[in-house]
Amino acid sequence: NMLLAGWLFWGEDFKFQPSDYDSYVPQDSFWGFSGAQSAKMTLKLTGAGKLTLDFGNSASDDSAKVLVALNGEAKSSAGPFTFSQDVKFDFKDGDELSISEAPEGVIVINKIGIECARPKAPKHEAPGSPESKGVNQTEKAWK
Repeated sequence: NMLLAGWLFWGEDFKFQPSDYDSYVPQDSFWGFSGAQSAKMTLKLTGAGKLTLDFGNSASDDSAKVLVALNGEAKSSAGPFTFSQDVKFDFKDGDELSISEAPEGVIVINKIGIECARPKAPKHEAPGSPESKGVNQTEKAWK
């Protein structure tokens, strides 16, 4: 469930997977729009890493567009009848991902991948280890 994952949906009369717009969209994808105003979905990101999003726009109107942004900065957009398009970018803790109709469109989300950056572990050196003495000194100590 996207709500349990932290997604917020903005827009009145939000329509989830309406059958009028399911042409060419995989049934396990998310798609939806707001009937009354431009829809927007947001997710506050935690940690740091790289986000990959396969998204699109199943609306047919020439002016239809779906916009992907990070902290309000546009990262990519999908025009009409664009069912799958990839965008990849780095993120840090507290960044906000948004996907919106701009100003109209049908938001399609096929897949989201997140690769978290591993924090660097502090380096602990055991006395007499190669890291603390150097490899040559350690070899001599063992001979």
